[in-house]
Amino acid sequence: MQQYWNEFGKSDPMWAVLMDPSKRGNRWDKQEFFHTGMSEIEALLNDLKALSPTLEMGNALDFGCGVGRLSQALAVRFKQVHGVDIAPSMITEADKHNQFPRTCHYHLNDTDDLSAFPSNSFDLVYSCRVLQHIEPQYSINYIQEFCRILSPTGSLVFQIPDSPVLAIRLRLGLKSLIPTALLNLVGKKKGGPETLMHCVPRREITQLIERNNLRIVEIKADNSAPGWSSFRYVVAKN
Repeated sequence: MQQYWNEFGKSDPMWAVLMDPSKRGNRWDKQEFFHTGMSEIEALLNDLKALSPTLEMGNALDFGCGVGRLSQALAVRFKQVHGVDIAPSMITEADKHNQFPRTCHYHLNDTDDLSAFPSNSFDLVYSCRVLQHIEPQYSINYIQEFCRILSPTGSLVFQIPDSPVLAIRLRLGLKSLIPTALLNLVGKKKGGPETLMHCVPRREITQLIERNNLRIVEIKADNSAPGWSSFRYVVAKN
């Protein structure tokens, strides 16, 4: 997986992070790209004001930071921001675009845990459009790590698909209902991030959170994974 994302970090890093079909082939304008991150974080924090009024603006973690689209926006609001990614090329790009080098720090993380960070250390842990590209055995482990590093008054927010959606696809001139997951297996031959998709059922996520003695504040349908039933989870410590 590291090799896969590292190659995209070298060839088309912004599109690999935010896959707008019209922007493929290094067509993202830098200012426009990072503005999407500002808009996303502003909307997130507005939601959290109502859900978690005690949220402190201390330390934030951007998991799967890519080139820093979200961590740069977080750095405007939080005292310290840490972005982690599995691809060295993405970290190189993130460092290049870092406007807050004193308070925003990027880390290469090629392990299946977040042992570089102590327990109870982050006021906000955020991950969007990332866990869907990680095999469930690893994404589940990362979610457990999110729970560990979350501060007692912090908010954990992450998005992950629940299941593929049946869609009408045209194949060999015939209309047929084909599970998106099956189409993804075929699509992998083309080699693109949008074809490397995974899901974890909502029921398993809720059980996982409960086993880690945290509570789900909100579960909301999310459109970050087209063709998939996806949810955003907001979690807090009991």
